[in-house]
Amino acid sequence: MNILFEVLNELKYKAEIQFTFKPDNENEFEVSPFVSTCYPSQVFLVVNLDYGKLSLIRNGEFLSELTTAFCRQAFHTGQMDKNTALIIKSIGSDEELKDTSEKIKIEDDPYYFKKYVFSCTEQMENKAIAYFKDRKDNDKDNFSYITEIQQYLLKLDMFEKYKANPGNEEVYSYIAELTTKIPVLPLQVKSAKQIKTVKNYFDEYLNDTGKLLNVEAIENLLSHEEVLNNPETENLLSVWNSCLEVKGK
Repeated sequence: MNILFEVLNELKYKAEIQFTFKPDNENEFEVSPFVSTCYPSQVFLVVNLDYGKLSLIRNGEFLSELTTAFCRQAFHTGQMDKNTALIIKSIGSDEELKDTSEKIKIEDDPYYFKKYVFSCTEQMENKAIAYFKDRKDNDKDNFSYITEIQQYLLKLDMFEKYKANPGNEEVYSYIAELTTKIPVLPLQVKSAKQIKTVKNYFDEYLNDTGKLLNVEAIENLLSHEEVLNNPETENLLSVWNSCLEVKGK
């Protein structure tokens, strides 16, 4: 199971015939192209590259040779040139993944393609594969990778565990990394019944605390020239407290 490929297929990106390119005499890479069935000029090129070899992308002919090979493919059209993104799927060790410097440089590089480095360990990927397989066995005909990803990321308890110790939550780490490397992946957010204004939030807060809005103290605060000259937090709090003392609240 290749989770990345499955997600792209579900997003209506059709897999084209794989092709290879050689950036130097020692390395040859296989490219898996995915072309949008809705917008045929939009393409993702997926290349596997060990995390320790990411420097090849910036320090050689990797991108230029990949571009040349891509332009020679039968499915290639001129409209694709400005709408193609490169996803580098990179497997590394826990120690290697801690050094993100090369990864950041690659993704910040504006030349050739928009680039995304999807990095993980083998153990992270194996656990993610096992998780999705289990969900697929349970859901059967109703299974969707996108839906599973959306629901998993909305689990607050999982997020709290991940935030406390990312190394122990390898499935969450894998899914979170995957979502940031596929920019067309739709994310599910909780919706509100109405758009809340600042006043709505103030009213809710005051109702919860049982306090009234001290308009005079606020006006007094805004009238202080000291606030305009020194808007730092500590200064604002000091002036605000003095306003409350004057008004007896």
